Amino acid sequence: QEVLSVRRQTIGGRHPDTLTTMSNLAFALKEQNDLSGAVQMKREVLSLKRECLGGEHPDTADEMAVLGMWLKELGESAEALALLREFRRLTTRNTSVLSGIIRELEALVAASATARAAISGLQP
Repeated sequence: QEVLSVRRQTIGGRHPDTLTTMSNLAFALKEQNDLSGAVQMKREVLSLKRECLGGEHPDTADEMAVLGMWLKELGESAEALALLREFRRLTTRNTSVLSGIIRELEALVAASATARAAISGLQP
């Protein structure tokens, strides 16, 4: 918590490094069997990531999934269900977008390999 306090003072509460520190602290709290404290921290992280990165950013979605699972452990089923449904919606939609990007990159890599082979075949 000292590191988090210093980060908030020096680089601000919305800086990506501060958000990472907060997320790590939430995991540490959970490891220390303070699930309520971990959930409280994760709620704050999720809220800030929604503000800073947007609700559809992959990092925001990751926070939703973790928080949803932890809420399930706490017995907060309705909130867990809402978060995990949102996570599923985001990842399903992002998967189709990602698949298109992967196909484009595969084509570029294949074309690059073909070009390198052609060039090396021209050199004596």
